[in-house]
Amino acid sequence: MEIINEPKNIEPTVEEEKSMIQHFCEHIYENLGSGRREHIYQMALVHEMKEADSTLNIYTEVTQQIYYKKHPIGFVRYDIVIKNDMGVTTDIVECKTVGKLTPMLKAQARAYKRDNASATVHLVNFGLNKVEYEKILY
Repeated sequence: MEIINEPKNIEPTVEEEKSMIQHFCEHIYENLGSGRREHIYQMALVHEMKEADSTLNIYTEVTQQIYYKKHPIGFVRYDIVIKNDMGVTTDIVECKTVGKLTPMLKAQARAYKRDNASATVHLVNFGLNKVEYEKILY
């Protein structure tokens, strides 16, 4: 007797969806190569994400007020922000075009995570020879 498994309609998990950002970045790098300005890669990534899912709430160059002891002291600017239907930030993508991701750039990404506890921060470097990608979860 042969057992036939019916196809399951399985939705991608959050982890699978988020790994798509890395996939998109690698695809962009394959097509554009190195040496471009950050903004070029950023806009290519927005294009890839919207093409994959036109319902995503994607924003670029988003500013957020930073406070110290309840006093506003300045702003931070995020390259790409993805929000859910409730307006809550779910993902922040920080694009870089440097030789290599440094501890200081990683610290900056961790600060973004501290400011947005519910979000996953994606740090992407379109470097000289490859794409570097780090997902900041804590």
